[in-house]
Amino acid sequence: MRSHLQSAVLFSLCLSPAVATPYIYHRRPVLQEYLGPEADENPPQPTEPYDYVVVGGGVTGLIAAGRLAEHYNVAVVERGGYYEERTGNLSQVPGYTELFDNSNTPPRDDVEHWWEIPGTPETNNRALNFTGGKMTGGSHAFSYFGYLRPTYGAMQKWADEVGDQSWTYPNTEEYFDKSIKFTPPNSTTRLANATPEYDPSLKGTGPLEITYPRWVHPFSTWLAKAFDALGVKHTLSYANGELLGSSWILDTINSTDGTRSTSWTAYVKNAPPPKKKLDIFTYTLAEKIQFDGTKATGVVVTREIPNKSGGPRSIEQFTIETKNE
Repeated sequence: MRSHLQSAVLFSLCLSPAVATPYIYHRRPVLQEYLGPEADENPPQPTEPYDYVVVGGGVTGLIAAGRLAEHYNVAVVERGGYYEERTGNLSQVPGYTELFDNSNTPPRDDVEHWWEIPGTPETNNRALNFTGGKMTGGSHAFSYFGYLRPTYGAMQKWADEVGDQSWTYPNTEEYFDKSIKFTPPNSTTRLANATPEYDPSLKGTGPLEITYPRWVHPFSTWLAKAFDALGVKHTLSYANGELLGSSWILDTINSTDGTRSTSWTAYVKNAPPPKKKLDIFTYTLAEKIQFDGTKATGVVVTREIPNKSGGPRSIEQFTIETKNE
């Protein structure tokens, strides 16, 4: 059980979130905004307990659920829906992330797909919201695609704080490698001065695709030259335990079709069918965890049922029981 959870937590540390940038909503045109595929049907109310119930279908939750489903019957409780259902190519084009970063407000009819957490007023009494993904795949379903890993020092601090040296970077690197599938850059689609030397130590046979984009902004080539001229240390990638210096960023991109790779696509949607059962309850809010002593026995949830004719949604409440936790 520990290896499943440890791998899931470490995976989540590798994915860069959306960051605040001073863009204005609708500064750029949005194409094919709502051309996502029709979502899978929500599972019916369960009549039998699952082996495990995972609350949250984000970065960490879907990895844990996908791996557990290789041996157990698993339910996932996710407050949002499938990101392709409403966001269309907003979830596939990294530049569109500026529409949902901390300095912008999502369009009103999309609020149900984002967590908007108010920030504390800072410089000039300006407060920035923290936008999180209320959808399968979590916030990485609309981030800038970036893939990087924490540092040796950060992981050592973690290990020291919890009194467990198995959390140091050298002791967790195998779990980072287990999650990824690296594809070298395509030198035929990038200019020679923008084709990075890649880190030959990157390896892994996991489902999360990481590679370099097929196109790079011309300005980036001059920026790379400027860093070299200033003597800024160059590193082959930010996936080697160090974040100091300049580097071409690795991205979580499917090298075949250029689409986003997330915990949803890697561990559920495009993964081989689980040996056991994996049910994802979307638009479902976990209200309460039931305990028998210290053991969790079930999760009380409230689910919204979309009205296909466009009317108000109906609400139902039920309990998802679990045998283990």
